[in-house]
This record gives sequence, C-alpha cells and structure tokens, in this order.
Amino acid sequence: MLTGKPFVIGVDGGATKLDIAFGDLDGGLLHHARLKSGYSREGEGFSWSDTVYGALCRTLHDLGGDISDCRAICLGLAGLNTEAQAEVIRDELMRRCAVPQLVVKEDSEIAYYAATKGRPGIAVIAGTGSVAYGRGLNGDFTKLGGHGPLVGDEGSGYDIGRRAVSHAIKAYERREEPTCLIEDIPRELGLKDMLDVRAWVYQAPRKSSELASLVPVVYTAAKKGDKVAKELLEFAGIELAKLALATADHLELDEPLIVGIGGVISNVNFVFESFRSTILAARPKAQVKVTEDKPVYGALFLARHAASQKLCVGRSV
Repeated sequence: MLTGKPFVIGVDGGATKLDIAFGDLDGGLLHHARLKSGYSREGEGFSWSDTVYGALCRTLHDLGGDISDCRAICLGLAGLNTEAQAEVIRDELMRRCAVPQLVVKEDSEIAYYAATKGRPGIAVIAGTGSVAYGRGLNGDFTKLGGHGPLVGDEGSGYDIGRRAVSHAIKAYERREEPTCLIEDIPRELGLKDMLDVRAWVYQAPRKSSELASLVPVVYTAAKKGDKVAKELLEFAGIELAKLALATADHLELDEPLIVGIGGVISNVNFVFESFRSTILAARPKAQVKVTEDKPVYGALFLARHAASQKLCVGRSV
C-alpha cells in the first residue's frame, strides 16, 4: 500500500492505546491502526518501549512501506507537560528512525487540530478526563483544565461516574432523591447493592477509566426518564461549557467556534445539549458543534503540514 510513496505518520498515544494513522501528502488516509500503548512515565520524561517501536515497524512493513519514504511524524501524547519531556521523546525516536520532520505535541493539541483543522477556535475534549485547548485570532494558544481526577476533570466520564456512585449511595441510604442507579450500578458491576459498590471503590485503587465506564449506565437511565441520571449528565455539560467559555475569555473570542470531541460529549446527547445551551446563553453568536474525527487525525494534519513546512504549529507543549 505504501510502496514507493511518500507518506506521513500521525500518532495519538495514551496510557492504554496507541492510534497510528498513515497518510499521503495530499490529505488522504492510507491506513489506521490501534496498538497497545508504548510509553511509560519515567522521571522527567517518557520512554518508548522496544515492543511498541517494533510494532510500529511491523505495521510499516505490513503496508509495504519504508521509513525512508516518511516525510514527517507527529506524536500527540497524554501527560506531556514540558518541552524537556518533548525533547526526550524527540531525541529517542530520532535515534531510532531519522525522518526529516518529527513533531511532539500533547494530546489536547492534536485533538484541537482534529476538531478545527487549525482555525481559530476551541476544542473541548471530554472522554475519561476533560480539557480545553484553543487558538485565538492572533495565533496564541491556551489550554485550560486537564488537571486530573483528584483536582479536576470536571464534566468528564470519570466525573460523571464518580458523581453517579456518590448520589446512588446517598439515595440507597435515603439521603438523596431516589434513582434507578441504586439497582443499575451494582448490576453493571456484578455486585449485590450500593454497599458492595462502595467496597469495590475502596477495595483497590480504581482507575479513572473504571468509573468512567459507568457513563453508559447513567445514559441509559436518563433515556428511560430517570431524573437524577439526566441531571448528572446535564451538570457535566454545564461544567464543560464553563471550561469552553473560560477558554474563550482567555483568547478574547467573542464569537468562538467551539467543537466538542470525545465520547462523553459526542455520544451523550444530554451532555451536549446542556453544553450547547449553556454556551449560547453566554455567547449567542458562538458556533457549537461536535466532531467524530479522532485526535490521531489531528496528528496526521500536523505531520502533513510539517512535511510541507507551510504551518507554524506553535509550541510543542
């Protein structure tokens, strides 16, 4: 598929998965693969494992391509916070596969490019966590949120799951309004009741993704008319809207393009409608929409422009 053709590579790397997209220089998608994640945190930076690097090479081999035909690679990585971290990764990969252009970004920035294609505006990413990344009319970038489950991630899948469990436990004890989540959450987890759910939460350090996995339970309950479940989802939309509006204020965007990306905001209509109405109440001329484009396509977009050297892609982190 890639034999003799120049191409670019975009990568979206997270704690559990590695999305890789191969594209031509004219905007076409040649191949998209998902692999097990290939980096782990080590001190001040990240280290790519030989296993995943080998998987990347095997994917390239399976496509009949050669790294010498690659014109640029863009990596978007979760947890990337400093230029020093970006340099560690850039140097490590350049030693393994010398390419003309190698760009390292944080994952929220590639999500922004997937959502906006580089136009001034704001991407609000809501999956397991939440973060907003935007660009102003003068080209300045800003990032808000993304502070993790202990002090942030408002409106995220984790936040919805945590709030759902908290309310259901209180409702089980008749301290909050009744909700079918009292039965639905234990059933989803294969447990007896909400007391067992409480024990499950504290039995071992729970990953954010485990609580985020309860979002479909809350969504199903809301669609069946459960008032509490619906309010939980609408509250998440309001929190995400606050994130978007604060980003618009930072960038001085009076009529911003605001794009939601990620499963929570793209797939849960109660969240999106609350998100949209809250924004429009404050910014009536805002353009508010969602996109199904994956963040890896933002990395591919940046790789393509790095190859053509037509776009200044701003800061690395």
